Amino acid sequence: MKRSSFIVICSALACQSIMGQKSLSHESAVTSYNNAIQLFDAEMYGAARTAFADFVKEWSDKEEVLVADSKFFEAVSAKKLMNSDAPSLLRSFALSCPQNIHHHEALYHLGDYYLIKGDEGKALDWFLKADDKKVPKSIRPELVFKTGYCYFMDGKHARALAYFDRLNDNQGRYAGAMKYYRAHVDYEKGNLNEAQKAFFELEKDAGFSSVAPYYIAHICYLQGYYSEAVRYAEPLTKGDSRKSIDMVRIMADGHFMLAEYGKAITWYEKLISATRTINRADYYHLGMCYYYEEKYVEASQNLSKVTGERDELSQNAYYHLADSYLRLGNKNKARVAFDAASKANFDKAIKEDAHFNKLKLAYELNFAPFNEIITQFVEFIDIYPNSDKIDEAYDFMGKAFVTTKNYRQALATMEKIKHKNLRIYTAMQRLAFYRGLELYENTKFDEAVEFFDYSLKYGDYDAALKARAYYWKGECMYRTGKIDEANELYYMFINAYGAAELDEFNLCHYNLGYTRFNVKDYDKAYGWFLKFTSLANHKDKKILADAYNRLGDCLYVDRNFKPAIEAYDKAIATSKSVGDYSMLQKGISLGLTKDNNAKIQQLQQLITDYPKSIYCANAYYEIARAYVGMEQIKEAIYNYKVVKERYPKSNLASKAMLQLGLLYYNNGEYDNSMAVYKRVINEYPATPESMDALAGLRNVYMERGDFDGYMAYTATLGSFARVEMNERDSLMFVSAQRLYLRGEKGQAKESFAKYLTAFPDGRFVTGANYYIGDCQYVEQDYEGALTSYMYVAQQPRSMYTEDALLRSGELLYKSGKYAESCTMFQRLEEEAEVVANKTEAIIGQMRCQQHLGDLDKCVDGAGKVIDMVGATPEILREAKYLRATSLIKLSRESEAMDDLKELSYNTKSEEGAEAKYRIAQIYFDNKEYAAAEKEVFDYVENGTPHQYWLARSFVLLADIYHVQGDDFQARQYLESLRENYKSEDDDIAEMIDTRFSEWQADLGSSSLPDDYDAEEQQVDTTITE
Repeated sequence: MKRSSFIVICSALACQSIMGQKSLSHESAVTSYNNAIQLFDAEMYGAARTAFADFVKEWSDKEEVLVADSKFFEAVSAKKLMNSDAPSLLRSFALSCPQNIHHHEALYHLGDYYLIKGDEGKALDWFLKADDKKVPKSIRPELVFKTGYCYFMDGKHARALAYFDRLNDNQGRYAGAMKYYRAHVDYEKGNLNEAQKAFFELEKDAGFSSVAPYYIAHICYLQGYYSEAVRYAEPLTKGDSRKSIDMVRIMADGHFMLAEYGKAITWYEKLISATRTINRADYYHLGMCYYYEEKYVEASQNLSKVTGERDELSQNAYYHLADSYLRLGNKNKARVAFDAASKANFDKAIKEDAHFNKLKLAYELNFAPFNEIITQFVEFIDIYPNSDKIDEAYDFMGKAFVTTKNYRQALATMEKIKHKNLRIYTAMQRLAFYRGLELYENTKFDEAVEFFDYSLKYGDYDAALKARAYYWKGECMYRTGKIDEANELYYMFINAYGAAELDEFNLCHYNLGYTRFNVKDYDKAYGWFLKFTSLANHKDKKILADAYNRLGDCLYVDRNFKPAIEAYDKAIATSKSVGDYSMLQKGISLGLTKDNNAKIQQLQQLITDYPKSIYCANAYYEIARAYVGMEQIKEAIYNYKVVKERYPKSNLASKAMLQLGLLYYNNGEYDNSMAVYKRVINEYPATPESMDALAGLRNVYMERGDFDGYMAYTATLGSFARVEMNERDSLMFVSAQRLYLRGEKGQAKESFAKYLTAFPDGRFVTGANYYIGDCQYVEQDYEGALTSYMYVAQQPRSMYTEDALLRSGELLYKSGKYAESCTMFQRLEEEAEVVANKTEAIIGQMRCQQHLGDLDKCVDGAGKVIDMVGATPEILREAKYLRATSLIKLSRESEAMDDLKELSYNTKSEEGAEAKYRIAQIYFDNKEYAAAEKEVFDYVENGTPHQYWLARSFVLLADIYHVQGDDFQARQYLESLRENYKSEDDDIAEMIDTRFSEWQADLGSSSLPDDYDAEEQQVDTTITE
């Protein structure tokens, strides 16, 4: 404390030399100040703080220097007392007295305050502000050391060591501490020799003799000196501190490394009992100690606690766990453990040995609930192609693939067999073909083609399968729009050996007809449809009727109207499902043969028999035309009006009005004609019909000699009625349209955009927007395309309306706007004149209603889809699926059963796979347990590539046994499923866990029958992919 007195005396003397003669009041101030200093030097900091504070109050306006010093000592006293206001006092002093001799010392004390509080970060901030050259020499080492210490605690060891080096204090106050920190840094960096040397020296330092042995024990262990490690560690194991527990670990691990397994067991048991968070490695080492001591029960108990992670430790644990189970005679558990060890890639030797042992045990146990033997042998062969067990594996698979329904894996397996015989090649052809069918049924056409090609590669072994592969590959091509490729493949099927005996033979003629019909090769199309209709045993009357219609169409195009009529008559007689189209075409054909009475009669029959047909508008329109031909104008006018009034959204409405205006004109009824033409212009602006109406209107005005009236009227129409503008309008649109038709979509889009800028109210605005939308759709600018299509859909009916509605519905559906999408599809259904568009509209509504949860409408919509003519098998399957699942949600399960049963015949499809499960579930809910159980076993027999639903069926099977009191069977099925069902992306595992939890009391009390033989009672939960 002499330093403080010295500073005060110097300050006082300095003041005296400057001030000269002192007054009595100044002497009194110095006395008070020195009294406070004496209290500070005597470490009576509380009294000193009060004295300095009183001094500041009394002399604040008289003794500037002593007051500043007093503020400093008041703040330091507060810091010595660790008063909460010490930081503010020290900061206040440092800020107000930056030139004071104590300024940097105050900064040091601020840092020291925070260091004592354990806030090394704040402490470091203040230490760095203090200049160690401007603090008293007595605290300079403290400032440097403590700055280094703070860096050390912040993990910045290089900076910490730099500060320690500045002290150069090998023998002084901080020598031991600096050596300790340097040794610790060396230890963390792995410089074990340097660290060990330092800790050996620190072992003799009283300040560090208690901590150095801990480091020495660790270092000896890390260096592999296990005997030295346990010698140092053992005395340090007493107590329950973290350091003591670390030493217990050194003892356990050290004895393990010394192969002293008995001793290691003692220490591992102590370690595990003393540790809250247990290291998996401790259980592993304890398990291995028991393993080496041949105590396999204890070994398996501990090793099984290690396997929760996917790492090398788990692989080793599984491997030795498997061997422990083997030695205990539990082959099934050994198989499972070997299986887990074989799936890890950390230790290649363990992986190979475990893989082989797993396969060997699976074979011995005849255990393959998920056909995993094939999968596992494939993996073994792929991973270890040079193994001496390869030929044995191939031979085994040759026996296993015969009964599998897992076509994909079986194919991959058989491809690897070195020496293939006729049986193998024939099987490969078969498996590839049926895998292709699976993919086709799930609408994965490109993938299906690959497998049909695969089958054809081995096509010489089974002629029938080769022919069928041609046919179904052709179907894939047709479904993906590759018409020419499909045509060629159908030809190859027709000409293949034995094709006439196959189920696909008849239908192939029908398909060949369509491949030619779609490319407008009507002569060849006619020939194939004719051959199809002449074949016997037509199972589907709808298809036969459709073929007759196409025969009629081919003849109609060739203007052979009487034979066409005969074909349409056959279609009408074959199936009512296509009768409305047949009647329409027959009626039109009759008209073309000049038999207008028969035409009218036929079309009126269409309207009577099919009042909701999309062809009714066409029928009325054609009836009107027939009456015109018969010069029965009144009747013609009536029927044209019906078209407009009953079917205002039909594409024929504007045409009917145009014809109506012409009839009035020809009949001299100019007022009526003018009114009708003006309606066409007003209601269908910027359409070809409006332009024709304008031309007709001009004739009316001319007949009246009212040229001025015509000019006045057209003036109200703007540029629409100006001839020169119309010509420019037309040319600009046609130019852009030609670019579009040549496939130059980018340039076309720009040209249409320019057209819209030039003619915002032009004749072809609707068409331009449609084409822009189509270009945007091709460019995958779906948002822009939707805007364009929606514009078109909102305009008066045009040739673009149907496509715009269809695209709008599709794009809204894809974006999840199901209500808006449904509205578009509803409009399309109402307005569609193209059957395919109407079909898409009904399908779209069904899908939207399902997403919107409007189940009753979804049921009705699905029924409409099912009743449609020409719906693909996939669409029919989807419709039946949606109807069935909606009925189930509506608690109308009995109504759903017919659809479910029909779907369940084909469990290769996803809908069929789910349907099979739903049937069993409904039986279960109705307490028809025998029927539910039978359904599940039938499912297992049929197999499916959609394993989730078969897994759900096994869970249901466990439920069936549980409610009947057979908890042993229930448990076996759940355990087998949990062990062998591999998917991690669904809720099967959760279902199993929930049941085990809920049934715990029952399952826990169930016991094995007295005569139970584990190897004979394997539960079969075979699920094929």
